[in-house]
Parts: sequence; C-alpha cells; structure tokens
Amino acid sequence: MTEPDPSKTTSKSIAFELGLIVAAGLVVTGVVVWWVTADRDRSLEPSGPTPARSNAAKTEHQALVESLVGDRACRECHPGECALHSRSGHSKTLRIGAAHNPVAKLSGAKFNDPEQKGVVWAYSVQGDKLTVERIENGKSDTFPIDFAFGSGHSGVTFVSVHMPTGRLGESVDLEHRVSYYANRKNFGITPGQEKGEKAEGLTPAGRVLPGDEVKSCFGCHTTINSTRGQEIVDSATMIPGIGCERCHGPGSEHIRLARAGKISIDQGDDRPRTTAAEEMLLCGQCHRHPDVISSKEIVAENAKIVRFQPVGLMQSKCYVKSDGNLRCSTCHDPHARASTNTLEYEQTCLSCHAGGDDKSKACSIEPKPINGCVRCHMPKRDAMHGLMYTDHWIRVRREAGDAAKAAYAAPSSPRSAAPIEPAKSIKKATVDPAIRSFFARMK
Repeated sequence: MTEPDPSKTTSKSIAFELGLIVAAGLVVTGVVVWWVTADRDRSLEPSGPTPARSNAAKTEHQALVESLVGDRACRECHPGECALHSRSGHSKTLRIGAAHNPVAKLSGAKFNDPEQKGVVWAYSVQGDKLTVERIENGKSDTFPIDFAFGSGHSGVTFVSVHMPTGRLGESVDLEHRVSYYANRKNFGITPGQEKGEKAEGLTPAGRVLPGDEVKSCFGCHTTINSTRGQEIVDSATMIPGIGCERCHGPGSEHIRLARAGKISIDQGDDRPRTTAAEEMLLCGQCHRHPDVISSKEIVAENAKIVRFQPVGLMQSKCYVKSDGNLRCSTCHDPHARASTNTLEYEQTCLSCHAGGDDKSKACSIEPKPINGCVRCHMPKRDAMHGLMYTDHWIRVRREAGDAAKAAYAAPSSPRSAAPIEPAKSIKKATVDPAIRSFFARMK
C-alpha cells in the first residue's frame, strides 16, 4: 500500500482550516450587518410601541409589496392617464424634505409668529435637507423638516419624525406649528394649533402626534408607508404620494396578463368598482366618509365639512336619488387635477336637470339658465384660513335669497376657526412629562 504524501496532507489541512476561518468570518460579518441594520430599522419606526403583527400579516404585506410594479410600469399601456396623474395633487401629496418644489423655494424665508410675541421662524435648505429655526430672545432651536404634506395647491404642512425626547430610545413625531398657505403665498398657524385651542400635545414648536395619527396621516399621503408594514413609517422604503396601485391594486399580475395578450388595455382596473357606494368608500378613505365623522357635525351650516367632499355629496338629493349614477368620477377624472372649468361640471348638471322627463327636476329660474348651477348650488366656502373649498352638499341655498340672485351673486363665506374632529379611529395625543420637559426650555 502506498504511503500518503505528507506535503499533500498538510496542504489539505491548511486549506480546510482556512476554509473554517473564512466561514467563521462570514458568519460574524453577517451577524454584525444584521445587528447594525436591525438597529437602524428600529430608529425608523414611529414613536410608541410598535403593534404586534402575526406571521400571516407579515406574509400578506410582503406579498403585496412584491406585487407592486410602480407608476412607471403603467405608462407602457396607459401613457395618457400617467401623464395626467404625474401633474395631479394625488402624485404630489407627500414629499420628503426639500424634494417638495414649493418647499425648496422657502429657503431664506422668515415668518413672525402672530401669537408668540418675539418669535421668528427662519427656513433654510442645504442640499436635500430643509430645516426651520425657532428664534426667541436671541436663543434658537432648529428642527428638521422630514416631510411636507400637501401638493402645494392649497398649502403645505411640515412634519418631523423620531425627534429624541432625552429618554433613551424614546422619540416623538411633531406636526409643525407653522404651515405654508398657497392662497396668500405666506405662512400661517397650522389648523388646530391657533391660540385658544385645547388639543393635547400642543407645544411652542408644534403638536406632538400619537402613533395612531402618524400612521393615519401617512396612510393617506403614501401608496405604502414602508415595505415592512403599514404601521411603520420608513422614509427609505415608503412610496410617497398616491400612485396608480393605491387605487387599482398591485399591478404585477395585470401586467403579466396584458403582456401575454390575455386582457386588453381597456381592462385597466384589477379591482372593478361597480357601484357608487363602493367608489365613495374608496375615495372616502382619505377624503372622508360619513361613517368616520360625528353625525353632529354633518349639518349644512358647518363650513368645516366642505373639505370632506364625499360627506357632503352623500347628503345631496342628487346622490340619494341618482340610483347609483352619481359618484365622484361622474364629474372628476381621478387621474387628473380637478378642473376649474365650471361649465364642464354644469353640462353634467344639465344632463339631468334640463327637464323633459319625469326623473329630473328642471331649474325653477325663468328663463332657464345655461350656466350658474355650481355658483348657486355648490358655492365655494371658507373652511379655514381663507382656504376656499367647493361645497359638495348640492342643495338650494335659501339663505342666499331667491334662486336667481343666488346664481349670480358672490357667495357668502362663513368663517370657521378649526378643522373638524379627526376620524374616530385616531387617538388624541398624550404628552408625558419627559416630552413636555423636552420642549420646556423653549417657553
């Protein structure tokens, strides 16, 4: 029998040992990377305890994330709709930091707080970072502006997330005291934070938001809050703005079938909504639905609810008696910014109210008008801070005098000091002593 070659045995032994060392190194490196990543991910989670999720829930959300294709993929077959959507308020309803065009233009702007004597707010942009400095009696505190809510058409409200309180591992999310109002091209106090408001969580810098409300706010301004779950706000993986798949559902299966020639381009909605009630529920998720508003608030005199279009529309006789033919998309293209051409809307009104059949009631004004429907029955009202919204509660405005005068007179604009209460599912903020002490030095 041949004796083994000692040199070959030694080489194999060394190679084996080196392999063990490399493998061990890879394991250690993997553990370190996992720990750093896990620690970083935890810092992105909203304040307060993270709701427990079952494995089933994780799997469901992960399956949804993996089925998303993004707006760009939709352009292949739907270029027109995508072009309209890219210019709409839906697509721009949330921007991260200075990526928001109207926000970037605020660099160098200053605002004298009308209620806090001697306080000045100064904004600056450095690269993609936007900050605001609160200056009082020579002392200043700087706050990052992590997110800008709103397309900029009406206004923009700023939010900072994960601000440390001083306690280890504890942070808060802050809705800034000052917002930007496009209608007057200037700053103003954020709704609900004016002097005299008694909402919990108010501080000299803004309102501390509870975790439930943070989730709700981001949930209506993103396609998804994060790839790890809707209860987690993660700027690194969220899809800001309302994209195609927020309303139409994940697009991967639809695209697969379209490319295989199994469906036509016209079949663009994987979740067809065949009734007006279903559409109102979909739009009402963010634009509000009567089910999430106190019945005491749903009165014609309440100017606050004009911001919540489905609420008003669903009180209208036009909606109730339409046999399901009147819905948001009857007048609005959901892909585009709402048109300001009232004549287009009034043609829709006259398609039912021109008279000539038993199902519609013609306008009582003589001679019959060919316009003025919107001005008379859906005037703009001041919801807050001079922000004018079209009142979708379609009705005869007796308070404006006779119908003919109401059709052509300037509508009245009742003022309202504060927005309507939030949805029932949102909890009010509770500010503990640690959070209050964090802001105490600013008083």
